Amino acid sequence: MRRFWGAGGAAVGAVGLLLAGIRLGFAVAPLASAWPWVAGVWVVAALTGWGWRVRLMVPFLVLGFGFVSAARVEDLRQTALEEHWRSGSDGRAPVVDLPVDGEVVVRPHRRGGEVACFPSHVGPTPLWAELPMTGAGRCPQVGDVVRCTGWVSRKALREGLFARRLFWGREMMDITDVSASARLLSALTTACVRRAGLGLSWCPELAALNRAILLGQRAGLDARQRQVFVTAGTIHVFAISGLHVMLVALMLVRALGVLGVRLPLRGVLALPALALYVFMTGARPSAVRAAMMVGFYLVAPAVGRRGDSLVAWALTALIVYGLSPERVFDAGCTFSFVVMLGLVVWMKGVLPHLPARLQQGVGGMLGISLAAWIAGVPVAAHLFGRIALGGLLANLVVVNLAALTVAFGLMGMVLGFVVPPLAVVFNNLAAMSTGMMREVSMAVAVVPGASVTVASWSVALCLAWYLGWVLAFAVMVRLCGKVRGIWWK
Repeated sequence: MRRFWGAGGAAVGAVGLLLAGIRLGFAVAPLASAWPWVAGVWVVAALTGWGWRVRLMVPFLVLGFGFVSAARVEDLRQTALEEHWRSGSDGRAPVVDLPVDGEVVVRPHRRGGEVACFPSHVGPTPLWAELPMTGAGRCPQVGDVVRCTGWVSRKALREGLFARRLFWGREMMDITDVSASARLLSALTTACVRRAGLGLSWCPELAALNRAILLGQRAGLDARQRQVFVTAGTIHVFAISGLHVMLVALMLVRALGVLGVRLPLRGVLALPALALYVFMTGARPSAVRAAMMVGFYLVAPAVGRRGDSLVAWALTALIVYGLSPERVFDAGCTFSFVVMLGLVVWMKGVLPHLPARLQQGVGGMLGISLAAWIAGVPVAAHLFGRIALGGLLANLVVVNLAALTVAFGLMGMVLGFVVPPLAVVFNNLAAMSTGMMREVSMAVAVVPGASVTVASWSVALCLAWYLGWVLAFAVMVRLCGKVRGIWWK
């Protein structure tokens, strides 16, 4: 355990201090406009303490940086919203430029016609925009900037400072086209989507599931399919995140190894292709975070360092929360970081102390599923009021099947450009694993108690949950150390 914490303990502590500073900065929201003065005082105090060789200056700097960055972002949020509402104080809807941040969904409008719905933002405040399909001449695409008139709701869709708000659009006036590189990326994504469906015309439903898992194209999923995976606690396989990014990185590194590339250079050469995959799938925040973490791990050998997953996790968290402190209110961001930390702690701090027979096979898969479930339960209970009990066993099978779907699907997608008949074989193998994954999720979803609704957990209860499991694992590791050599070798 000393070796485990010696490499990444300081980095994890820095993340904790940064988050504490961010929380403190948002707690004094009425004083957010004074952040430049706070930053000046903080810099002077830091320089003074450094000159006097005061200890613990680094923790002070990290804590202060978190406080100042949060206060600055909160000031920007208040200013952007007030300017928007002020510009429409004469009763006319203000003009707003909205970037299209995610997938666009076109729905029929209750008053006739169609409305384009997509995630966007004004300042650091996230929005859900609903714009009538008139005036601009075409449907917006990811990367476009839409000039329109409309109102930002004063009430957020959820509780919290940075909860998403609704934007009621009145009229789309103009759409700024995406850049040439973005159009090329969109064309490449369309080509990959088409090749990922080669040979699957016999079952459009499985083809849609394949595209959702492999490329994040979730528009083809109906509400019934989605609800099955939600109830079974396996909906996470459709989020392009750590599982997908790590599989792509592993395949790239092994391919470079077959080509004879030296180990220190494999990670560096794999990064451009990994970044291309992330952007093809929409550059979703979860995928970007996973790619950053994998990138830190892969680049370490090139700079003469040994890859350390805990340090990579901490560096990614410092960058994400340092640049965007409002992410502390993002449920998806919090969930992915917590679950990933749980997996890292399990793989580095607990698994090496277990007997070899439990580290491999079904025991190893069950341990990973248990670690992810333990880490995710308090976050889901606190934010969503739901505990997926069935996910503990369902993910034991589903995660491995999803890995097969991604691996076979990637091979089929790549071969679709050069050997289409062979791509059909791999696409059907991917569909086979996807079909089994769906059947497992459906079987778990009908079990009573697979998904339980609970009262929202308090922060204290969440901390007690984690502390209890940490103590339990510490006792287990200690017992395994004492009986090692007696019960097993």
